[in-house]
Amino acid sequence: MIVTIEVEDGGPAFPSADNPGMSLRDYFAAKAMQGMLANPKLQEQILKAGQSWIEESAWAVADAMLDVRNSKSKLLSCSVTDLNLDVRAMNCLEAEGIHTIGDLCNQHTYNLTKIPNLGKITLKNIVNALAEHGLKLKS
Repeated sequence: MIVTIEVEDGGPAFPSADNPGMSLRDYFAAKAMQGMLANPKLQEQILKAGQSWIEESAWAVADAMLDVRNSKSKLLSCSVTDLNLDVRAMNCLEAEGIHTIGDLCNQHTYNLTKIPNLGKITLKNIVNALAEHGLKLKS
C-alpha cells in the first residue's frame, strides 16, 4: 500500500509560460539550507547530525514560511470589523469604501488623513490595530 501525503508547495516560485520551475516551498527550503550552512554556529551541529537533519530543518523552515504567508493572505481578506476599531474609525473607512484589511493596508497614511472625521487619534488606533496583526499601512 502506498500512502501519499499532499504538501502545500505555494505554487511556482518563478513562473513562466513554458516552465513552472521550482515551487515556492523548494525555494524557501533552499534559502533556509543556505543560511544554515553559512552559519558558523551551526557547523558542528550539522556535522554531528548529518544530512537528514539539515534537510528536515530546511523543510520545516519552508513550511513555516508558507504557513505565515497563507495566514497573512487569509487575514488580508477579512473585514476591517475584525480589527475591533471604534465606531468613528469604522464609519470613516466604510464611507471611503475600505472594507477589508487588505484594502486598508493598501492605503497610504496621507490618504487616510484626508478622510473627513479621521483625525490623528483615530489614525493612531488604526495603525496600532494593524500592528497587532503584524501589518502596516502602505509606505
